[in-house]
Amino acid sequence: MAFLVLLTFWLTIVFMSFGLFAPPNLVVAVTLLIGAFAVASSVFLIMELDDPFNGVVKVSGEPVAYSLSVLGK
Repeated sequence: MAFLVLLTFWLTIVFMSFGLFAPPNLVVAVTLLIGAFAVASSVFLIMELDDPFNGVVKVSGEPVAYSLSVLGK
């Protein structure tokens, strides 16, 4: 949890500094929003795939169970 808080703080500072030094227009705002969405999506996927059998993105355990049963014979 500490890593996630630190990562969120660091990314907030980075995007704020980009917005601070960029000229205020629509292209810059859209680019910053797209970049923030990309980073947020990657952090979300990393957090979801940390526990693959629970959450929004679920991975089935049946192929692994079948493979183990075949290897056990």
